[in-house]
Amino acid sequence: MSEPGGKTYRPWDPQRYQQEAHSPASKLPEGDLVFFLLDTVPQLDLTRLYAPYEQETRGAPRDEFWVYEEGSRALARGH
Repeated sequence: MSEPGGKTYRPWDPQRYQQEAHSPASKLPEGDLVFFLLDTVPQLDLTRLYAPYEQETRGAPRDEFWVYEEGSRALARGH
């Protein structure tokens, strides 16, 4: 879903959930809009939608230096 070296996302396979108790087919009536979306969204090119988030680091693991610095600051503050 991303260029080499860019942000990667966990793959999602809606077919995998068909056998689950919480699958859309077990909860929703036939012909529900959700089934249209499940069929359509994987075919869309979402690169422009993801582009603003490619450089975002929220939720990414911190490097060791950052952890050391933040730990030192917390100790200095008495936390």
